[in-house]
Order: sequence, then C-alpha cells, then structure tokens
Amino acid sequence: MSETKNESRYFLLRDLPPPLTRASEHTQIFDNYIKHTKLRLRAERFPLKNEWKWSIQNFSTHEASTNIIPIDEVAFEILKELSRGEVRKNRYVFETAEIKSEIDVFLGKLWGICIAEVQFRDPKKDAGFPLELPVFLEISGEEYFFGDSLAVKTFDEVNEKVAAISGDSRK
Repeated sequence: MSETKNESRYFLLRDLPPPLTRASEHTQIFDNYIKHTKLRLRAERFPLKNEWKWSIQNFSTHEASTNIIPIDEVAFEILKELSRGEVRKNRYVFETAEIKSEIDVFLGKLWGICIAEVQFRDPKKDAGFPLELPVFLEISGEEYFFGDSLAVKTFDEVNEKVAAISGDSRK
C-alpha cells in the first residue's frame, strides 16, 4: 500500500499550456466511485507502453492523504459494478522552473473541462506568483470540482457552477 499527501492549488484552465497538445504524452485514467463510500477504483493506461495498472483508493478529499491498494483487472471489473459513476480523463505533466503540475483533461460527459493541480517548487512563491498556465479560475477548496462529485455531473452543470462563482461562462 502506498500513501500520498497532497498540498497543492487547483485551477480550471482554458486549455493545455503550450507546448502540450492532446496528442502529447499522457496517462489515461478511469475513476469509478463506489456508492456511499470514499472509495475510488482507478484504472490507468499508459499509451506509450500499452500497460495498465488497477487500484482501489480510499480518499476523503482531494487535499487529504490517499491510500492506494493495487488490484488486478478482474477485481476492478467486479468492484466496478458497485460504482455510481465514472470519470474519464487524460493526465498530462507540465513542469517549469517554478511549478510542477498535473493537468487533467476530461473526456465523455465532462468533455472540455481542464483542471491543473499545481505544486510550487518554492512554497514561499505560491502567493501571487504568475502561473505559466492559461488559468480561468482558481478552484482550490471547491469540492464541487473533484472526485465523486464530478462522477455525477455533466459539462453543462459544471459550466453553470463556474459561471456562478466567476460571473463568466466557459462556453
């Protein structure tokens, strides 16, 4: 079992930052959220290697520790029957001298949503540092935009929430 601690800021982006494109190297992620729990099934596909990895993860929020337990494909498919919805996304890595970020470009019913998790290499520069990303809106702390909350939403529903927060729409 592995555990990760997440101390990041999150941003809704207008698109991928150059030089990244949708054809750039990425990981395909399929998250399935098990009803009435804080358990997530994750299948990850690494297209360049044509390899898969499956796990079950216990999480409480996007900012909390996540426990990861590897499972096999058969267990994944059996447990998937308990899920309340799937979130599909492609994850890209974008790094500069100042930041390290993972950018999720959502697929399916959330097509067009692009969320960056950003970690600053020097936490002192976090506040007010101009990001080298096409930021539309900071969404740190907005649980609406994460995990099992997104599993039951559509692009239009997310767009309405963005408009309510920012006064602007992404359409």
